[in-house]
Amino acid sequence: MWFMDAMDVVMEVHSAAKTAWSVLSQVYKLAEQPLHLDSKFQDLLQKMNDTYERVCDSQELRKVRDQPGAFRGREQALRGLCEQTAECGRFILKYAQDEPRFSQRLESNMVWDVDKQLVQYIQRLDVLQEAFRAGIQLHMEMVTDETLEQIKNHVIDMDIRKIPLVGGAEFEPEKQCLGTSREALLDDIAIWASDDAEDSERAFLLMGLAGTGKSTIAHTVADLFDEMDRLGASFFFDAMGAENRRAVDLFRNIAHALARRHRSFRDALWTELGEERLYTTRDIQEQFDIFLLRPARKLRLCSSVLIVVDALDESGTPEERKQLVSIIRDRLQELPSTFRFLITCREEADIIMAFPESTHFIVVQRLPTVDPSLSEDILKYIKHSLRSVLADLPEKSCEILADASGGLFQWADVAVQYIIGTQLKGSPADRYAQIITQGKDPASTHPEAGIYDLYRIVLSRIFNHDQDPSTRDISSRVVGDLSDFKAVMGTLLVSSEPLSMRALDTLLKSWRPEQDLRVYDVLRNLGSLLSGVGEHDVPIRPLSASFVEFLQDPAVGREFAVGTAGHHETLATAALRLLDSSLHFNMGGHRTSYLLNPEILSVQPAKEKLSAALLYACKYWGYHLSKSAAGFTATVRHLIDTLFQEKFLFWMEVASIGGSLGDTVHCISMAMGSFQSKEEHAYNAALDGLEFMKRFSPVIAESAAHIYLSALIWAPQSSPLANVFRQRSACAARVSLGLPSSWVGQNQTLHDKESIWSVAFSPDGNRIVSGSYDKTIRVWDAQTGMMIGESPKGQATVVYSLAFSPDYKWIVSGSGDNTIRLWDGEIGEARGEQLSGHEGAVYSVAFSPDSKWILSGSGDKTIRMWDVEKKKAHGEPLFGHDGAVYSVAFSPEGRRIVSGSADRTIRVWNETKLGWIGAPLHGHRSAVYSVVFSPDGRRIVSGSGDHTLRVWDAASGTAIGKPLTGHADTVTSVTFSPDGNRIVSGSDDHTIRIWEGETGAAVGVPLEGHEGGVSSVAFSPDSKRVLSGSYDGTSRVWIVEAEEQYSVSDQATSFEMSTNVARQKNFVGRGGNDDSRLRVWNNDRFALSTFKSHQLNQIYHSGTTPIRLDRKTGWILGNEKDRILWVPPDLHNQISLGALQMIIPGPPAIYVDLSKFVHGEEWTKCWTPASEGAAIHSERSPNCSH
Repeated sequence: MWFMDAMDVVMEVHSAAKTAWSVLSQVYKLAEQPLHLDSKFQDLLQKMNDTYERVCDSQELRKVRDQPGAFRGREQALRGLCEQTAECGRFILKYAQDEPRFSQRLESNMVWDVDKQLVQYIQRLDVLQEAFRAGIQLHMEMVTDETLEQIKNHVIDMDIRKIPLVGGAEFEPEKQCLGTSREALLDDIAIWASDDAEDSERAFLLMGLAGTGKSTIAHTVADLFDEMDRLGASFFFDAMGAENRRAVDLFRNIAHALARRHRSFRDALWTELGEERLYTTRDIQEQFDIFLLRPARKLRLCSSVLIVVDALDESGTPEERKQLVSIIRDRLQELPSTFRFLITCREEADIIMAFPESTHFIVVQRLPTVDPSLSEDILKYIKHSLRSVLADLPEKSCEILADASGGLFQWADVAVQYIIGTQLKGSPADRYAQIITQGKDPASTHPEAGIYDLYRIVLSRIFNHDQDPSTRDISSRVVGDLSDFKAVMGTLLVSSEPLSMRALDTLLKSWRPEQDLRVYDVLRNLGSLLSGVGEHDVPIRPLSASFVEFLQDPAVGREFAVGTAGHHETLATAALRLLDSSLHFNMGGHRTSYLLNPEILSVQPAKEKLSAALLYACKYWGYHLSKSAAGFTATVRHLIDTLFQEKFLFWMEVASIGGSLGDTVHCISMAMGSFQSKEEHAYNAALDGLEFMKRFSPVIAESAAHIYLSALIWAPQSSPLANVFRQRSACAARVSLGLPSSWVGQNQTLHDKESIWSVAFSPDGNRIVSGSYDKTIRVWDAQTGMMIGESPKGQATVVYSLAFSPDYKWIVSGSGDNTIRLWDGEIGEARGEQLSGHEGAVYSVAFSPDSKWILSGSGDKTIRMWDVEKKKAHGEPLFGHDGAVYSVAFSPEGRRIVSGSADRTIRVWNETKLGWIGAPLHGHRSAVYSVVFSPDGRRIVSGSGDHTLRVWDAASGTAIGKPLTGHADTVTSVTFSPDGNRIVSGSDDHTIRIWEGETGAAVGVPLEGHEGGVSSVAFSPDSKRVLSGSYDGTSRVWIVEAEEQYSVSDQATSFEMSTNVARQKNFVGRGGNDDSRLRVWNNDRFALSTFKSHQLNQIYHSGTTPIRLDRKTGWILGNEKDRILWVPPDLHNQISLGALQMIIPGPPAIYVDLSKFVHGEEWTKCWTPASEGAAIHSERSPNCSH
């Protein structure tokens, strides 16, 4: 009866207890029968029994029973035990009731591992039991039994879809070789690719100059093997492509393609993802292992499978593609003998160095510049392409063109497309004659001079740059002295993503509305050089990288060279003007506020609501402004002011609907870097907007309507932007009491999966790294709060400590498995081997100021130093402490070390000729968990289990002043601000405190919001933000110092403060409404008042209507799905169960006035047009009724 004993206490905590007991009762009835349960099932039954016996005998259970609601972490753990118990019972019943079928499934060749399932159940019960004991709130999903095949397939498919995929990178059949051209080479490749002998080469590398037809061969081979069902994947790099296909995308796309074509590969891939689910890893070595090598080794293919990779040279800079080239050279032979790679590329220096000649594992073939067979293929192509106009051309014209091509297919293609161009004036014979008579420049020695000369011939003919205007193919009204051509092409070349003709035309017309710049007329004649010019909405791309080089290099482009000067200014101005003319309220035309963006966009996609030009302008005007060399014009300054002061929320709507919130945050950040002192007002507005976006990014990303209904109401009183827009949103909920005065103290929350033990800012403040109980390191964008990298679980247990290297190259971690690991400082990917040597958990790690050394403190009572370059220990361990070393740090000059230990002492170690010598500092009455030097090296601050901080003189070792008191529990983490003016501390009492750096005086009130102990704190490089990590599974970024520009304007709108607040038992009332009546809400089971006079202009006024707060998302839901209002994360758990009347306990208490709140289909009434804005401040109330 152990279970019912426990349930008598917690039955009211969660109704799942009844369900759990109903399942368990059946299990124990079956257990009395003569069944032959596998031993592992018996172990699970015993674990369930042992778990509840310990829970029933615990003091903690009595506390939960005697003080309901006081121990939320333990109550959550008990609810989890109920849910997990029921699931374990169902799993056992399924086995017991159909044992033969179940056993047969165990013997089948399935991915699903039932033994692993049982182990997970037992581990989960252990975790929940420990969480109950410690009172820690977990963020874990219940382990459930999903053994049904169809569910497994669905899960696999959904998981694999999480691997990022670049669209449009596969082969295109229409781009393959013509007829019988390139037969000999294609035959050689096909024979090689079809040979699956163990000793056959794994890769075929085809190198050649630009225009030699490498990509055409790749498309042809891919199409051929696709028809034979032997193509595994194809990936065509394109540096100019909209998808910006880079090296990091290759193995992701290959994994997707192989999973689609081979179900066995799909299943194997999923098992390799395993527990890690490391779908977004950017480490290419890791990708090769997880996405290709390991799954491939589990396949049993009866024939070869070909993977085609085109334009390896366009996968990035030599440094960016270094890892990929290394994998191709050194690791493809690790794949099964049935895997083949066809790779094409230009003859770049780094690639030639990596593949100087063929080896046993790779065929290296260079396309010759002079090849009779190639000339024959080019001739065939020319004859085929010109067949419709051959009658108009001179005899032997095809042969002459083939000779002039110099063996370059690209030259031949440009020439024939120009000759047959239907948009151009003059006859094909005229255009043929021009190509032949002008010919190649004899003075040119460039290896690609032939194709460059042809570009110049084609452009000269199109624009007749040096001829009589009457013979020009384009009217002189359109192209005067090539200025239109350069304006159009320059804009295309500097654009952040390819633009269509319609988008480009829209932007350039916004740039100079008075100028008749005919984008369509310029581009439609360039079909021989650009793709996409035949359609209005297809992104335009150069057909060859060599054409981009021609335009960008004045030495070869000459009069047609475009360059980049001035074009960023053009796009910045054009984008801002387009925003000014296009932004308005309800950009998406949303008819209800109850649905999230995906639900609305499934009916009408964003591209149907917002133009491509507008989406581009919203994302990239800041980037182009940052690249502008000319500085601000008065027009641009005015447009920026208008955007932030009048149309900022409309801009956020576009970011929300277009799914570009991260791009928009970066847009603002880039723009701020361009603002000079004379743009102080613009800088202040942008900073305020940035804070608004970061603080409310969850709701902005999910719902455009709730930017007005839910985000705006929570912005602080001092926010200039919020005050401007609140004047025009009278028919919305509003905080009438308790609104924060400024962004200071507000926080941004990053949700991890498990308890967080360590956090750190990157040296530039743009990244945040967190180390978690789930053995994972995660890297976050400090601006958006979005996760941008996640490590595999390289360490076997919890990550206790993290540090960024000052040079930004590395993250170092210390773990409970006694090891130290180095990770990529940008994305958190593993680099190099683990550093081993400690015999206990590594509790603390730190970098030296020059990034050359790592310091570590361990449970083995020692301190070690490590050489970063050599990846090994330096010298002998430092002994002296009598207990675990919990914290270590270098001094600013790197000549001293400080350490804190469980032996209650601090030691300052000095480097001498005899080595490091450490003198102890005594004063704390409990373990010292954190120590750090001040930025000037004169002081040391320490945090201890005695609930205090102490400041020490680093030179003399004497304590400065009295201990700093205020925390009610262990001080787990302390640090100085980079400017030395502040100290921040985190504690197991769930709070963060700020102290004066010199005097030790407490600054302000404690920062509250974490639901668990604070494990780690850090200052941002500018000393304005504090980062905290907690056992509650969240990291928070707190604004602790306001910008000087953040002063509240005398004209800032203030909110009425209700003084008629009454509280009695379980009811909360608020007076002071327009009707002078008291509105009453039940604080236990909330529903808006049922009295007709209290209907608050909305439909949820029935006492039986289900309204609840989803604490995971912050949404207040009606009818389980209608989004009524969103509450910021730090307020979720301050609302007692069912308290959706929006009275949030303090301090300070927050009261939300819902008297004029419109939502649902009436939500658009929340906004008052500018022309009617004056009515808001008049005695006449706005009409917010239905």
